[in-house]
Amino acid sequence: MFLILIVTVLAVAVFTFIFFHTVESLKKYSSIEVNVEKLKSSMLMLRRHEKDFLLRNRLLYKDKFLQEYQHSLTLAATLSEQLKGNDYRGDEVERYLFDLKLYKDAFIKLTKAMSERGLDEKSGLYGSLRNAIHKVQNYAKEHNYTLLLAKIYELRKNEKDFMLRKKPKYVKEFLQNFNKLSSLKVDESMKNYLLEYKREFLALVEKETLCGLDENSGLQGKMRQNVHKTEHLLQVLEKNIANFEKKHEKNMFAQIYLSAFVAVVIVLFLIIAIANNILDSLRIFQQGLLNFFDYLNKKREDISTIKIDKKDEFAQMAELINKQIAQTADFMKEEEIKLKGLAEFDELTGIYNRRKFNDLLTYHINEFKRYKTEFSLIFIDIDDFKKINDTYGHAVGDIILQKFVQITKDNIRDVDIFARWGGEEFILLLPNTNIDNAYIASEKIRKSIENYYNTLIGSFTVSLGVTSITSKGTLESLLKKADKALYKAKREGKNKTVICKESQS
Repeated sequence: MFLILIVTVLAVAVFTFIFFHTVESLKKYSSIEVNVEKLKSSMLMLRRHEKDFLLRNRLLYKDKFLQEYQHSLTLAATLSEQLKGNDYRGDEVERYLFDLKLYKDAFIKLTKAMSERGLDEKSGLYGSLRNAIHKVQNYAKEHNYTLLLAKIYELRKNEKDFMLRKKPKYVKEFLQNFNKLSSLKVDESMKNYLLEYKREFLALVEKETLCGLDENSGLQGKMRQNVHKTEHLLQVLEKNIANFEKKHEKNMFAQIYLSAFVAVVIVLFLIIAIANNILDSLRIFQQGLLNFFDYLNKKREDISTIKIDKKDEFAQMAELINKQIAQTADFMKEEEIKLKGLAEFDELTGIYNRRKFNDLLTYHINEFKRYKTEFSLIFIDIDDFKKINDTYGHAVGDIILQKFVQITKDNIRDVDIFARWGGEEFILLLPNTNIDNAYIASEKIRKSIENYYNTLIGSFTVSLGVTSITSKGTLESLLKKADKALYKAKREGKNKTVICKESQS
């Protein structure tokens, strides 16, 4: 009997060792998954700083991009060490770092080219072009070239159209209108000023073309290609790591099950030899372990401890394992909460991010197609927010964003879905709301913002674009209609709500 007891104790000790070893391995794999998610989040931040630079033309975002790039390098190095420590043989991290460097280099080239072009109307080629046209206009006014001034206004229109829309046809129109000036009689100084204006405009066109007239051409197109390669490789890395972990988890669970089986057989023999009442304790113990494994394998949502209402060796061992189960469950829940927070919420404002909103919008579109459940969308943009940032600093800008979110939340229903779309642009989804009621809700928000007074900056306003779902509505068409309405509100003087119905889309 004593020999049987010793053998049993040794078997349980071996099993416990394997169990703890497995738990620690699972923690390591969980840490790897967290670092992969951090790497993905860092990639999103790089894209955000890239977009902010392209949108706002401020070198501040170049510096933020480079800081985040260094952060990505650190994360990748940590992940590489973790994978090597777990005998992972893939080279995806090294390839990711290579492609990430190409992305960074392309972004630097683009920022350099855009700086040479000019980051505002007074710098770079923008400034040179501005000085040239001022010379032409001033000289024309001084010498009373009335007809020439009228023609110059046409050139300025072509110039502004190109800068706004980046279409080559406006360059062609500019050159055609410029050639018409040859019929006018002007002195040599005027001719020289006009030629200087033409040279400066064509130089700006050349630099804009180098930067890219859209996201798929020029340096922007090259950078976009590098971004897609980097993001694809990150997806491949995530998938391969998941397969690697799954394979190792199967081996570990096989060892656990085998050890558990051996321990159970020995313990059963002991129970039969000693007393039938110990058999109940063993069954409870076994079921508790299986429940825990099912929890680890995501086969069940809840986890229960091993409950043995006896004062024997099994009860003591169950108490120890229950502590480890509780610690493991707490750890997994904490990591799950962290991952969910990174994936769904905007860090500054605490509301949904763009990715989560797109998921919810897709769901409501499908619900509309099945049950005709109507809803509306509202795009909201804070007017002149760049001026707030430039005048008072980004810290004050962040406070304004948070206050705007609070005021908006105070004026919407609990069922309404509110998200940050990007920068100072936000979006609202109003379930079971037609476009007329959506307009009323928009005006309520707009007036609340207009009536708010901030001790730091005074008052500020917002522009809103409203649309609603239709039978032909898709995610892209809905967003396009709301964006079109918002653009119209901006164009018509800001601090305004504009509706875009189906007939207007």
